[in-house]
Amino acid sequence: MNDRTSYDPLLAAVARYALGPEVGGEEAIRNARMSFADALGCALRALELPACRRVLPPWSVVGAPAGGLPV
Repeated sequence: MNDRTSYDPLLAAVARYALGPEVGGEEAIRNARMSFADALGCALRALELPACRRVLPPWSVVGAPAGGLPV
């Protein structure tokens, strides 16, 4: 009996790529860093908008709610 889960082909392709040999180089690292900074900036900016804050779950400085956050 095969107990392996059948994954979505696109998800499997992304995982193979991510775990494969190193690609890109210095320019790829620089672009990834800039993309991450941009995404973080957009997320922080969104926290200033009431419509965005309404869809976020309540959070605490102490930690995540029991059972974790929904993903």
